[in-house]
Amino acid sequence: MKLLVTNIQRFSIKDGPGIRTTVFIKGCSIKCPWCCNPENQLSYPEIFFNKKRCLRETENIDCKYCLSDISNPEEYLKINDKYDLDKYKIIFERCPTKSIGIYGQEISLDDLIAILNKDGHYFKKTGGGVTFSGGEPLLNDLSQWLEKLKKVTNYHICIESSLYNPFENLIKSIDFIDLFIIDIKILSREKAKQILKGDLDVFYKNIELLINRRKKDILFRFPVVDGYTNAEENVLLLICFIKKFDVRYLEIFSVHNLAKEKYLSLGREYKDFGMVKKEKLEKLKVEIEEKTVCKVNILEI
Repeated sequence: MKLLVTNIQRFSIKDGPGIRTTVFIKGCSIKCPWCCNPENQLSYPEIFFNKKRCLRETENIDCKYCLSDISNPEEYLKINDKYDLDKYKIIFERCPTKSIGIYGQEISLDDLIAILNKDGHYFKKTGGGVTFSGGEPLLNDLSQWLEKLKKVTNYHICIESSLYNPFENLIKSIDFIDLFIIDIKILSREKAKQILKGDLDVFYKNIELLINRRKKDILFRFPVVDGYTNAEENVLLLICFIKKFDVRYLEIFSVHNLAKEKYLSLGREYKDFGMVKKEKLEKLKVEIEEKTVCKVNILEI
């Protein structure tokens, strides 16, 4: 099996303990309006075009590297040939500024292990390892990968997930994962379906399995988005969730607007989400800690 990934980010320090390598897998099961990784939403390769890097757009230089069969690079974004993009890769590789390319490259487990081994010393010294993120990594059956990865390297394995994934995939992989970083998003069934396009029952079924089997190995995080997650009803539901599952530690963080160029490079509409001020995050922290036994940490992303 090969995985379709958009990035393998070495020396990550916020995706689990220690120094880590984060593998961003393409494909997601929900549609968060504030998503900061739009390139990972769809489960097939996509062409991108970044105008700000293009010499034709910024310097009026007609370098012709990508114009062999079209008159404007943006026309590539309309291509619907989702799986046969090899003929374009050669064209894009000639781009001197890398303003055009393809999100999504297949990688084998052996290739990934070779990359991870470059930083094996740092993993061992810092308690780090590999983190699978996305998108939603557990849309894939990772069990064979994780089992072999454990046997061959014994690196610490972390999964970042929203838990909107097939129950069977979690069952098969649960014993090979050292740490689960789980995002709690919208906890109203109606609004989860309306806003996230997700079935909250899927989330809860997976949560209950994790709580019963691996409670000590879960790190919960809560993205604070005004008008969505940071709404009175949702905060009350969050507090109920914390009490029900006896959550003792929670990380909260504000969304950001760093993904704007990625949205535009994919030809998608971008919605601006203002950063939540630290004073508001502090207020939320106090409210949660006053009403539960949970310790809250404000995470700077």
